[in-house]
Amino acid sequence: MSIFDYMNKEGRAYKLRDASIEPYKYVKPGDSDIIDSMPEPFKCSKDDWVKWFTGDDYKNIPEISRLCGEQIPAEDFKNGIYKYKGLEKHGTYKIFFEPLLSARVNNVGMFLSLRDAIRYNEYHTANTPGYNNGKIVNWLNLMFEYLANKAFLYKDEVPALNMIKNDGYRVEYLSSNEQEKKASRQEIINQMGPNGKIYLSMGVGVVTPERTEPIEIVIPADPIEVPEQGPEEMPMEPTGKLRAEDRGNEKFNVLQGIPATEELYADIEADEYLHELNCIPVDGERTESFVVRKTYYKTWKDPDYSEDCSRCADGTVPDPDKPDSTIDCPYCENGRIRHTGSRHDNVPETVEINCTYTRRYLYWLIDRFALYSLDGARVNNDVLEGGGVDIEVNAAKYAAPEIVEFEHSDRHEDHIIADPFEELPVIDGKRVLVLDSENYSGSDVDEYSLDLTDEVDKKLGHFHVRNDSLIIDFKRPGTPAVSNIVTIVQAESPDRAVMQLCKPDPLVPYPYNIA
Repeated sequence: MSIFDYMNKEGRAYKLRDASIEPYKYVKPGDSDIIDSMPEPFKCSKDDWVKWFTGDDYKNIPEISRLCGEQIPAEDFKNGIYKYKGLEKHGTYKIFFEPLLSARVNNVGMFLSLRDAIRYNEYHTANTPGYNNGKIVNWLNLMFEYLANKAFLYKDEVPALNMIKNDGYRVEYLSSNEQEKKASRQEIINQMGPNGKIYLSMGVGVVTPERTEPIEIVIPADPIEVPEQGPEEMPMEPTGKLRAEDRGNEKFNVLQGIPATEELYADIEADEYLHELNCIPVDGERTESFVVRKTYYKTWKDPDYSEDCSRCADGTVPDPDKPDSTIDCPYCENGRIRHTGSRHDNVPETVEINCTYTRRYLYWLIDRFALYSLDGARVNNDVLEGGGVDIEVNAAKYAAPEIVEFEHSDRHEDHIIADPFEELPVIDGKRVLVLDSENYSGSDVDEYSLDLTDEVDKKLGHFHVRNDSLIIDFKRPGTPAVSNIVTIVQAESPDRAVMQLCKPDPLVPYPYNIA
């Protein structure tokens, strides 16, 4: 349950905790050195508490965190590092603390915090017949003086908790005479009511470490998985044979003899072309530091406050009808004039945070490429005149592959079309990423509690890359084997299917009447 939920007007039911289920170990002075070193509650100041939490370079933090069920090294606390189940989170630690008072309520001994006392008074004022407003103040005025002052807030805290700073305000119970007592009690009643300084501070102190290193967003890039190209298709072994007419319906087997009157033909089988294509991936990254700048438009309301009335003394003025009597001052309440705090809307505040980011890219270079088309064949056989014959490719049946486009460059600049870091404007010698502005509830933006990681990642661009280029006009005309289309982060992988080998038309490489 948050402090805000606990303090809201509707309230919430108390949750019972059974010690047999949730064991509670009370650590008393003498059981722990850290308990013994605590400041004396009724004699110490806020500074004493801050020193206990943060002094000697946060030496008490490991033991204090252990009492809270955590194990936080001093250095991690100071620099906002939280480790949990292998994960590491960055932010700002805040220690909320409040003094407690041992009291008896309805003859039951218990510990009361300032919030408990305020809620106790609110509840009975609204629900208990005959309970006078401020009765608990009359009985326990010293409790408010001690509980409220030890932990008053020095600055606004988490907006969702509605915890407002009190600008050094102190609760004082003056009791040298009845008029002082009356004024002190009334002041306590006013300030413990909704929007009062006691109520808004909730008696909760906050210790926030002063970081020794500037806040910085450090985001590594996810690795790029380089796809495997797989082995190149192996070309077939060329084969040739002599046959007697007719093709596919031969009358004679020339291996058993060649009739003198028969015509022969040569049948040659080979791939349409031979090629060699080897591409290599260029997998790179760039890490740069720059400034993230974001403007917040703040909205907040100053706490209500009161001041002494200048028209009366102790809340009374002479009665104009009875010179020897007094009446309540019409301009104040018990000698104090209450003012509503000012409202502030759309007040700009710009924060700057150092950021170190890594962006990756991948493109492909053509390392080796060769292409061979069919030009002809030679058939050697003793039955042929001269022992052999040269055969030309049938141009009417065979279309050689054509290189439509081939581009290759080893220059990095020819493949990086857009660099996200180069696109950042340089202001006062620093690269700056400006984020979209945002509304903010509160008077001060706590930059240490901001998490701008996702926003920076979306706003910062990516590398735009392209490959070398290879387009062969053959079985799939216009389809690139290596595409140089500009893509984001990762260029397209080479398409080996475009280079698929196949046999030519059976009529391409053979003629009739070679013998």
